[in-house]
Amino acid sequence: MYRYTKVHFTKRPEYYDVTLYYSKDGAKLRSSTGVRVLHKHLTSKGTILVTHPTLDQDLQTIHSQQQNIEDIVDSYIDEHGEKPSVDWLEQRLGKGKSKATNKAEPDVPDTAKVIVPDRPSVNVGISVI
Repeated sequence: MYRYTKVHFTKRPEYYDVTLYYSKDGAKLRSSTGVRVLHKHLTSKGTILVTHPTLDQDLQTIHSQQQNIEDIVDSYIDEHGEKPSVDWLEQRLGKGKSKATNKAEPDVPDTAKVIVPDRPSVNVGISVI
């Protein structure tokens, strides 16, 4: 039995995306398993039918990813005595936002900055027929 995560099925127009859900203090982690299930292969109670073509493989993928998150949370609890934050877990899973992408621009002295005069902008639209 899984204590910290739940399997969620997110409805998309053509299929359900299978995600793993974890939360702490109102913050939520929804980690995609990469498994997709067609509408006709999912019951109203959230069970994947045996008619799903890759049932065994997909169940193994879901189980292994869910067990991985559970193991990480268990080891964190053993070490710190409480569940990890969602941000910490995202970083541990490699799904967190990189610090480099959040950085605006490197520190450059004001004398090295180039001033570009304002230019009118033009929007160009492309249509594919």
